[in-house]
Amino acid sequence: MKISVQLYSWISILVLPSAATKHPGQLSELYVPSVEEWNEAESKAHAFVAQLILTEKVTMVTGTLLDVGTGCIGRIRPVSRLGFPGLCLLDGPNAINRAHLVSTFPSGITVAASWDRELMYERGLAMGSEFKAKGAHVILGPTTGPLGRHPQGGRNWEGSSPDPYLSGEAIKYTLIGH
Repeated sequence: MKISVQLYSWISILVLPSAATKHPGQLSELYVPSVEEWNEAESKAHAFVAQLILTEKVTMVTGTLLDVGTGCIGRIRPVSRLGFPGLCLLDGPNAINRAHLVSTFPSGITVAASWDRELMYERGLAMGSEFKAKGAHVILGPTTGPLGRHPQGGRNWEGSSPDPYLSGEAIKYTLIGH
């Protein structure tokens, strides 16, 4: 069933050891899980999904939008009987959207224009820390795409650059920081 395949992918990633836990604050080293870690994560995901009923699978895949009670822009509902606490998805290109007492960071295109990988990393680390402190499990960003194709593109500033190499580097170091 397609729903189960999508859930396996998501849950496999969620149960992998965190790169930040293994290598905190290390810009130079990108953590890549071993084959054994991926296999273990996939086994855990299969075991979890096998316990879900169809309604729970559908609810997890579809999620909900803008959960006012939690402040999440999107939410995967908990499955209490299996001890799954749910997921909170938050976004915001410069800061956490719809939240109080958060920092505002430079836009993606501004940071990318510096070509400074350390700055990209530090921005990602600071943003990731704030998102986590506000309860986010999934950060909807950073963004990239066909930026600059249209001069009136209202969201061009969120991404890094129309240059694919620069965008790749900016995304890479932002994610290592997250």
